[in-house]
Amino acid sequence: IKYAGIYNNLSVKELVKNPFKLTKIVAASDSKDDALSLIWIIIVVILILYLIGLLLDFGGPFIHVLAVIALVLLILWLLKII
Repeated sequence: IKYAGIYNNLSVKELVKNPFKLTKIVAASDSKDDALSLIWIIIVVILILYLIGLLLDFGGPFIHVLAVIALVLLILWLLKII
């Protein structure tokens, strides 16, 4: 079976006998890249919402809270806290 290139050594019989082997391989994959991309997606979405709120004059002074949230997430990521 070939899924994304990481299951090349597993046969169907092995997966039927021990389905948890697949879970162990998936859990052992590098999740730092996934977390990094998720943080950046969250920051970019918040900044886009902030810019839309500024351009459409939506939310009044409370729209600036989105910029503060994005800035805090960025600082926490830079400090390797999240």
